[in-house]
Amino acid sequence: MKYTEEGQDEDENNEKPLDYTFDYIVCPTHPKPLSEIAELQEVTERKLEATLSKNGYTLASRQGHTYVEEYPDGIPLIIEVMTSSTSGGNKTKGTTIQNAFRQAILGGEQNAPGINYRQIWARMVSQLIVKSRIGKAWGGQTVWILQDALANYISSTTDLNLRKLISQALKEVNILTLRYQQDRGNSPGTVLLEVDNLYAGRIPPIHGDTDFNKLLQAASIPPKPVLEAKLLSRRPRTFILM
Repeated sequence: MKYTEEGQDEDENNEKPLDYTFDYIVCPTHPKPLSEIAELQEVTERKLEATLSKNGYTLASRQGHTYVEEYPDGIPLIIEVMTSSTSGGNKTKGTTIQNAFRQAILGGEQNAPGINYRQIWARMVSQLIVKSRIGKAWGGQTVWILQDALANYISSTTDLNLRKLISQALKEVNILTLRYQQDRGNSPGTVLLEVDNLYAGRIPPIHGDTDFNKLLQAASIPPKPVLEAKLLSRRPRTFILM
């Protein structure tokens, strides 16, 4: 998602960009008149109707007015899945992921590279606060999904004790950890994942323009109609009927 907004600081005339991607955005939908959406998005009804039809949205006529049945104007939930990086592998020694996979298929001994926890955490921490703040600004929330092993690494190598943040409800910053299924006996096949813990806390406050916490903040956050326009501009991955 790319968005640019004029800077508001008196000493700055440069544009403030927001250039982030989100893994998934889950948003409730409601019927909304096409004319209202076109006015909100500042496009013609004809152009908007063509885009929505192309992207698989349902258009319905009621009392002479065209409605978009699945307009995403509900509270958004941003879902970020933190994928793993490996510590590398040695082709000569046969310790690459490709070789380990091949050996697993053949039923041989596997010797794969390990998880590069530090690199994963470095990628995650640079986005954790900013994407959580974006979700909050849109009236929703952001949830990070990761494996329990990474959560344990964070607690053991930083001053943040995640165990103190175990929660039953979402807050400003949310981390949902998954773990390999504990009670599976000796049954073969796919190892399932199960919920481990929900960790939730607040976004650190900014105390002034010289606070280095501002490094963790977005320079500008677009209004929610910009998000809605982005969602309408592409085909939804799926519609979930409740």
